[in-house]
Amino acid sequence: MPGQYWAGQKDPYRIVGKEARTEPNSQYNKYAPDRGFYTSGARNDGKTFKNDYWEGVDKAYMSAYDDKNAYYTNGSFTPLSEANTRFSEGVTAGKDLITKLDGGEIILATGETIKIVGHSQGAAYAAGIATELANSKYGGLVQFVDYISPHQPGDFTHPVDVRGRQFSTKNDRVSSGKGFLGHILGWMNGGSKLAQIEGTSDYTERGHHTGGLGGHLVGTWLNDLIDYWRSLGITVNVHE
Repeated sequence: MPGQYWAGQKDPYRIVGKEARTEPNSQYNKYAPDRGFYTSGARNDGKTFKNDYWEGVDKAYMSAYDDKNAYYTNGSFTPLSEANTRFSEGVTAGKDLITKLDGGEIILATGETIKIVGHSQGAAYAAGIATELANSKYGGLVQFVDYISPHQPGDFTHPVDVRGRQFSTKNDRVSSGKGFLGHILGWMNGGSKLAQIEGTSDYTERGHHTGGLGGHLVGTWLNDLIDYWRSLGITVNVHE
């Protein structure tokens, strides 16, 4: 979630006036991501972020798989974080999810499966969650893990025996490292190059996308995802 982790890079105070007095910086938002699972949306510093971050992609998934039992978690990290750090925190989050499933805090309906979707930095985090689930009694219930515009895709692995589906764009200005701006934005975000995540079985690569940081933003994938699901024989009603 770009808004959260970039906000955390701003100084909480600023110096103003000739007398160099210090006052709070109104643009500063504390970077304190909550790795819990919530139906209302991901949280940072105790505040819930609106789900317009997903630009309707979350609702499309719910329609495609007829499953509205959705939980959100904050998978954003500071710009220079590495994939292995995000993966490790995902493993911790996976353990927490298992605890909630065991304790009945999160309940799966009869026949319901677990679908995991991670975007950008959250991809490695999602892989960590999936890996922990795969090694538990819930492993057989993980239907798939989708990685949308994954950041540093060559630096983490997807668990075996779980279907992994990756969606990347060649000219992604954040995570594919293409072009001058892509190199700059990639460097500012810890460096990232286009690659298929090890262990994934399905790989969709767009050659080019205009807007949305070269197809990096999750909403740029809405129509492509709908076409992908339809190719699998899945009907989607985005107006539900």
